[in-house]
Amino acid sequence: MKYPNKLYSVDESVVGKMVSLMDLIPADGVGIEDFYYIASRKMSVSDFIDAMTCLYMIHSIGVTKDNIVFKIC
Repeated sequence: MKYPNKLYSVDESVVGKMVSLMDLIPADGVGIEDFYYIASRKMSVSDFIDAMTCLYMIHSIGVTKDNIVFKIC
């Protein structure tokens, strides 16, 4: 997991990836497969997983039984 420091700017770190992902989630939610397809243009698989894990752990996103990702506001 990349943290902001001398080597990685905020945009390159997991914090920047989290912000990017939050901006991509529509208000009514999106399927996880479709969401990954959209996000894969901007980041690698490992960055996507790290950012999604962090967002889920701080209760910023949720996932339904039908694999729909949604924002928790």
